[in-house]
Amino acid sequence: MRLASALSIHRGDVVAFVGGGGKTTTMFALARELVADGWRVLTTTTTMIAPPRPEDGSFLVLAPGQRQACRQVELALREQKHVTLATEHLVEQNKLRGVPPEWIPALASLVDALLVEADGAKMRPFKAPAAHEPVMPAGASLLVPVAGIDAIGKPLGPQTTHRPEVVSSLTGLALGAKITPQVVAQVLTHPDGGLKGFSGERVIPLINKVASTEELALARQIARPMMLCPAVDRVLIGSAARDQVTECWRHVAAIVLAAGGSTRMGTPKQLLTVAGETMLARVLRTTCSLLFHQVVVVLGAGGSELLPLVPPSCQVALNPHWQEGMSSSLRIGLDSLGPRAEAALFILSDQPLLEADTLLQILYAYFGTEKGIVVPEYGGRRGTPVLFDRKLFPRLRKVRGDTGGREVIQETPEEVLPVQMPSADVLIDIDTMQDYHNLIASRQANQG
Repeated sequence: MRLASALSIHRGDVVAFVGGGGKTTTMFALARELVADGWRVLTTTTTMIAPPRPEDGSFLVLAPGQRQACRQVELALREQKHVTLATEHLVEQNKLRGVPPEWIPALASLVDALLVEADGAKMRPFKAPAAHEPVMPAGASLLVPVAGIDAIGKPLGPQTTHRPEVVSSLTGLALGAKITPQVVAQVLTHPDGGLKGFSGERVIPLINKVASTEELALARQIARPMMLCPAVDRVLIGSAARDQVTECWRHVAAIVLAAGGSTRMGTPKQLLTVAGETMLARVLRTTCSLLFHQVVVVLGAGGSELLPLVPPSCQVALNPHWQEGMSSSLRIGLDSLGPRAEAALFILSDQPLLEADTLLQILYAYFGTEKGIVVPEYGGRRGTPVLFDRKLFPRLRKVRGDTGGREVIQETPEEVLPVQMPSADVLIDIDTMQDYHNLIASRQANQG
């Protein structure tokens, strides 16, 4: 996945990079992508950075005053797509001295995107800001707090962390103790840590330098609690040096469809028990064990009987038109979503064998793709639950009858990402009493 897509960069954005573990590399990697898209990009700093490398493809402008800087940048952009601006080149240190933060709005008007490194980390993978940091650029619209995965498991000290005493005061971690994923997440989302001084609307942390399966597992442990922070829109996991975003964590809602009338059963199937627990209760317990941004339970037929089974953490949406088929419940569920939900995972209430790991695999697949539909498969057959990105919501709203999302899947094959599952739980739903009896008999045989 491209960094520009994962960060959802808009024309006119002023992007501030803070933290440690690869800010400069990330900034120039993003600039290269935007230039490849035909954008005019300005990179700079409000502190100090190393000069751009030849492979960064940037034209360096040095200007000590704002008026001169704006004029020189404007002239350079007539021939160049990517310009780096500094006020001075400190030759002995091989560093560029940055610009005052109040220059940023005037400079931003000259380009499609302005990228700013807003603090320093002394080449350490992890940091917390001092009292005078960061030097937040005026008008910053997107904040990218960065940390390197190579800090995890290392002692909290000057070898791994810039300003370790500040990290200790923010988190309570003793100096010399091992840095954990939870500590990194806490610092990156702390008002006096990674979020310090930012008044814009969008925050997307980056867990950088992730290259192996083991590092990805650790990065997920950082991402999970960060997604609970109200200020965080997304979390990226990847390696800027490799121009690679492995996963882009987004807010996903779960919509549990439980409005059907069970006409083929003769009794509400949501109330049938499996291992002493109703099917609806089992499905909701599994769903609520994960950190979904929002869980919506759509009720219809027999809603008064089912309502006591819904945990308080879930949102109930009543479908008075449940007889019109599953499509009516899809629309009711979508209408109940908040604006931050970027996707919805539609879960059937008659799949009592679904496990949390199955749902996680679907989520991880979505985090690693730009496709809009994630469909689980087992043995060459497609199953459920199915995840739809927000860009497909308008199509889902147009579906009528009892086809559910199948119509959209068939109409947009280019958006479909099939995910192979290790078990058949994604294929097993209960539509008839025979299905139910077969399920119970199979469980008893396996337990015997």
